[in-house]
Amino acid sequence: MNVRVQGAMRSYAAGLGPDGKLYLCKNANGYRILEAKGFPWKAGKSYSIKVAVEGPKIKVSINNKELIDYNDAESPYLYGSIGFSVRNGSHCAYKKIKVY
Repeated sequence: MNVRVQGAMRSYAAGLGPDGKLYLCKNANGYRILEAKGFPWKAGKSYSIKVAVEGPKIKVSINNKELIDYNDAESPYLYGSIGFSVRNGSHCAYKKIKVY
């Protein structure tokens, strides 16, 4: 899930990685990992992922359990759109998308 999207080269991304981790990344002309937490997810299983942003603070929860609480102190993105993406030819399905 992408938040604070400001075009193709500026955004934050939260998602599940192939190594059983939840990642929070920042795209500043290329992605870099801000934080990673162990989360043994399984392909084909549904997860409720929530990304909350307020000022420079970003919180990421899965199934109502907060796993990442990050404060971007280095040139934070304070506005932007949302989006969804996958990497390396992955597939993903989305349902019940809420923005508020």
